[in-house]
Amino acid sequence: MCACQAANVPLKQRSSHGAGPGTSNLTITGTSGTLTATTSIALTVRPATAAGFACHVDYTISTEWPGGFGAAITIHNTGTAAISNWTLTWAFLNGQTITQLWNGTEAQSGANVAVTSLSYNGSIASGGSYSGMGFNGTWNNTANNVPTSFAVNGVACR
Repeated sequence: MCACQAANVPLKQRSSHGAGPGTSNLTITGTSGTLTATTSIALTVRPATAAGFACHVDYTISTEWPGGFGAAITIHNTGTAAISNWTLTWAFLNGQTITQLWNGTEAQSGANVAVTSLSYNGSIASGGSYSGMGFNGTWNNTANNVPTSFAVNGVACR
């Protein structure tokens, strides 16, 4: 049998500034008497998405060679609201990696990819699209399947 007790633990505020878009590591430490427990998590703040935003993504493998391939990506804004400062996310299915990307800033962790717009291409009008992004990548010479799901600023694209 265990005698357990719960208590409210106040959080320490480290900054009075609002959080901007991006990912930060957050370490949480709980202390009770001589016991201490610590855990770390990654906290991601995404840019606000306009109400009425919806999307569709075209991902096309434009060329493929042993160990490498090129792909073109088009983001379609199928909603009723414009969007700016987009981040497109997806997961590769077969261990692919991006080696060179143009017209965006890429971050890849394992299969997960995030591409953020640049200052000159972040706005997509309602009913509009952006098709200037692409990349070269590597694949395993066995399977190079197209990703099956995409999201823009956390909104799943259809």
